[in-house]
Amino acid sequence: MTFLHKLAQRLARMKTWWMITALALAACERPIAAVDPATSRVAIRLEVSPATVTLLPNQTTDLTAVGLTASGDTGVVTVVWTVTGGAIVDTSATGGKHYGRYQSGSTPGQYTVVAHGIPGGLSDTATVTVSAVPVAAVTVSPTSASLAPGATQQLSATPQDANGNPLSGRPVTWISNNSAVAQVSGTGLVTAVAAGSATVTATSEGKSGSATITVTAPPPPPPPPPPGGTILTHEAFEDGAFASRGWYDNTGMTTTTAQHIAGSTRALEARFTIGATTPTWGGAARHLFPATESVYLSYWVKYSANWVGSGQAYHPHEFLLLTTENDAYVGPSFTHLTAYVEHSYQNGGIPVLQLQDGQNIDQGRVAQDLTAITESRSAAGCNGNADGYATGCYDTGGGVYNNEKKWMASRPYLMPAPGPGYKNDWHLVEAYFQLNSIQNGRGVPDGVVRYWFDGQLVIERTDVLLRTGAHSSMKFNQLMIAPYIGSGSSVDQTMWVDDLTVATARP
Repeated sequence: MTFLHKLAQRLARMKTWWMITALALAACERPIAAVDPATSRVAIRLEVSPATVTLLPNQTTDLTAVGLTASGDTGVVTVVWTVTGGAIVDTSATGGKHYGRYQSGSTPGQYTVVAHGIPGGLSDTATVTVSAVPVAAVTVSPTSASLAPGATQQLSATPQDANGNPLSGRPVTWISNNSAVAQVSGTGLVTAVAAGSATVTATSEGKSGSATITVTAPPPPPPPPPPGGTILTHEAFEDGAFASRGWYDNTGMTTTTAQHIAGSTRALEARFTIGATTPTWGGAARHLFPATESVYLSYWVKYSANWVGSGQAYHPHEFLLLTTENDAYVGPSFTHLTAYVEHSYQNGGIPVLQLQDGQNIDQGRVAQDLTAITESRSAAGCNGNADGYATGCYDTGGGVYNNEKKWMASRPYLMPAPGPGYKNDWHLVEAYFQLNSIQNGRGVPDGVVRYWFDGQLVIERTDVLLRTGAHSSMKFNQLMIAPYIGSGSSVDQTMWVDDLTVATARP
């Protein structure tokens, strides 16, 4: 073996030794192990955030579930959500994070939302507290009711949040502040007991709403029919349910408990403010009654101490009677016949009865006496005078004429100062109209008009022509309560009316 060959072998052995030594030293610093990349990202635990949350009923929030590896990195996991109340309404996953959109239920309480990892049985929990929305207000419906004794009314109560949204499932308690007038059950059923007023209150979580209950005693029965007469309608003004008793055109007349006759509890109030032509409750109220050729009207009336009426020689109109010759809504100032019952205040109220039949005027022969020529003419002026009583005929504008026939008492009976007839005391007014007869197609002046003040007859005419033969079938059938001051009231003044009766004859 040559020297060079031996040297080569020695150098080879030295190289191998250094390699083994280097490897041994490296092994001492870090042990060698086989690594599987697929399993190094498997999650070993789950975390749900937020861990606690408070919601209102039916409110939503997002929860996040993340799988974590042993080293704390995001791990691979499949998540399934379960809840003990409410619902997961949507799920999604991205970048190893799982999202669950949770919606609370309507019942307050504490619930859990659990994220389950698959596979491996991993899980984590979030605690959800559903907090009740506080009641901010309670509304009661209806807010008022008028009942007769023994009648019932179901009320409803709605608790609401601060935004006015209704809240369901909230307990409500009911109470009446005057059980002698109206009682209420635990479900809001009101029972009327006796006349008066009561407030029924519904309460929920310390918040309340109420309804006003008015119990009205039934109006007294109408007086018995007068001998030989028949009651056609009667109004006691004991409540505001005028439509239910046949009134129409205006069913909003005002009544008051501050003024009424003995044995009554309320009266009609007709207040004129300064400059007003009609009362505060507006225009005329109408009531039909069975057609009759004779009509009797009675009522009690009282005027405020400062009453001055219209301040003119005409008006105020007060009560009007119309006939079957016109429809139910005719304007009362130009008809086939309107009869007026009123007074003219001239330092005291003078009783007045008046007629007009403007629609009967032969407008082409105004100021001509047609009484012996035709029955197609007026009875109250403009076409002659068949009964001798003074009439009026005047142009209403544009050449259209109207008329009037008027009877006035000889003196005032409503007096301005305390004493007999004082206007600020209650007085009974009675009036009677009887249509004249028709013979051989012609009107005969034998009609009747009468006026009584506190039982004293102060106007009587028994030879009046109210209709001609052209209206032989005419009958009275409509009453109007129509207080009216054409020039406007010069003061704030009031009249009150109670216990009104329409009949065919005086008792």
